[in-house]
Amino acid sequence: MPEINAKTVKVLADGQVVELPRDVITIRGQFLTWKVNALYYKPAVLKKRGAVSIFSRSSRFRIMSYMASLEWEKCYPALFLTLTYPDLDHIPGTKERNVHRATFWRSLENHIGLHTCGLWRVEWKIRASGVWKGSPYPHFHIMVFSVPWINYLDVNRLWSKAIGYNAYCRTEVRRIKNEKQAGYYTSKYTSKVPDDSLVIASYLSKNPGRHWGILRKDLLPLHPERVSANPECRRLNLARDIALQGRPQINEWGNESFKLLGPLAVVVAGVIFDGTLDEFLE
Repeated sequence: MPEINAKTVKVLADGQVVELPRDVITIRGQFLTWKVNALYYKPAVLKKRGAVSIFSRSSRFRIMSYMASLEWEKCYPALFLTLTYPDLDHIPGTKERNVHRATFWRSLENHIGLHTCGLWRVEWKIRASGVWKGSPYPHFHIMVFSVPWINYLDVNRLWSKAIGYNAYCRTEVRRIKNEKQAGYYTSKYTSKVPDDSLVIASYLSKNPGRHWGILRKDLLPLHPERVSANPECRRLNLARDIALQGRPQINEWGNESFKLLGPLAVVVAGVIFDGTLDEFLE
């Protein structure tokens, strides 16, 4: 019997020896994950999640990964809502903001008569006027999928009711017609990094909480996932060269694993899954 390398093979209960995949490539839309030695890598033990205080680089990457994985043709028509707080006598904390967002979303679904999905982001900006002028204050951006239009007066009424406010508070409704517009709103509002002045730990420690989330995740129209374990070696090498040429690696599982977002991910996946550049391998 040949010598067994515990890192590349596994002995099953019946004595059969099977080889473990050394590379596993996954593509979903425009989001590609390349894991090296995936099946015998032991991830770190997950710890209980603590209070969130800043919009970290990893959190920003996660929301961008979701956006790249969406099957956009099933998202339209879509809307981009901005929900602003009025001058309250306090700064809404995490639990209060969560209640306001959930109440608004439930009322919105009742208004349009169906369940739908979306992405939300809470953003902190320096107040330009009013009681809290000069202080960081939160507001929401929400991307609503599969809804053609909602009158801005209805959005304003539902938000005012959700926060228990009887006077005017500013809200906006913008229609998203195509992926280009969606990308614009995503980069400008949903995934942008806040100013340094808005992530001061001494301030945000009083109002910690998640900076983004998904509404009705089970309805989110994601691309089907394609997985390849130990792809054909020549394709593997060519795809890796294309993926990493002149680009920093995004490491998670080890020095050789990485993730890609955008059109490059599609090109690399085409080499692995569809053999789009096989003629160059002859």
